[in-house]
Amino acid sequence: MIDEEIRQAAIQKSKEIKLLLLGAGESGKSTIAKQLKIIHQSGYSRDELRAHTLPVLANCLTALKVVVGVTQRDQELSKRAKKVAKEIQFLSEVTVTTGQELKDKLPHLFNDPAIKKTIDNLVNYRAPDSAAYFLKNLDRIFAEGFVPTVEDVLRARIKTSGVYETRFQNDNSSWILVDVGGQRHERRKWIRCFDGVTAVLFCVALNEYDLGLEEDNRVNRMHESLKLFEETCNSAFFNDASIILFLNKDDLFREKIQRVDLNVCFEEYTGGKNYEKALKFIRGEFKSSKRKVYTHVSVATDTENIQFIFKAVLDTILSNESKRGWQV
Repeated sequence: MIDEEIRQAAIQKSKEIKLLLLGAGESGKSTIAKQLKIIHQSGYSRDELRAHTLPVLANCLTALKVVVGVTQRDQELSKRAKKVAKEIQFLSEVTVTTGQELKDKLPHLFNDPAIKKTIDNLVNYRAPDSAAYFLKNLDRIFAEGFVPTVEDVLRARIKTSGVYETRFQNDNSSWILVDVGGQRHERRKWIRCFDGVTAVLFCVALNEYDLGLEEDNRVNRMHESLKLFEETCNSAFFNDASIILFLNKDDLFREKIQRVDLNVCFEEYTGGKNYEKALKFIRGEFKSSKRKVYTHVSVATDTENIQFIFKAVLDTILSNESKRGWQV
């Protein structure tokens, strides 16, 4: 009986279409995995939303610390604002469980002219991608009885450590999406996920062309992504897998390219601060001479955008598999 159950489980697993999410840290991989839960599963229950309270609070505190740190580095705070800033800096993202204690003190901070100036110019500083979003929603998030919204969950940055699987059904086919951590110290775990991969979904953060790695600020994030992408395309593990490229965070890239020329990352780029020219150049950099690459420009926090793209992605994968004689 047990042997038969094992055999049936093995048969079922062999019929699964396995998608592997790869990319450097902070490329938006895990946000895409969250979107699949929304699109192809039942979404987030109230209990599941409530379970994300601490990560959302931690993201709020991180945003506040960035604003306070940048402001105090360049400007002088009022006495009241300085006191609140000190309290914020001593709080830990790991232990914060409520924002109610800070809520009544925030006006002292946000009414300070120096703090206002920093927030108004936040795009000019190396703040987390969703810092502005969380700063705008502090009153709601720090209120008593707060339960995160779906958008809060999508916006909250949580480092992926280990391997996470999302299973779903689509057009009578069984799919499994495998998400692994993108930081350098997590990549040694990748190889255990390489067996039986049908398609690799490789994520690149378009807007991070002027930033260094969190692990090593001397290494440009876009250059790191290019190196990883080349290694992925050339890997024998993925000879039979489709390669799907997500050029992600397009919304942030559109905004940044107006301020920061792409030539800070690619000296040979001469298109100036032009979105279309810069995007075309990056597309060209991520082409492979050995593999066909299916490229999509995405905004991982936009459910409608990801739903549209994923329909095309899944159709592409099914088409490629059927050409190989795989029965779906």
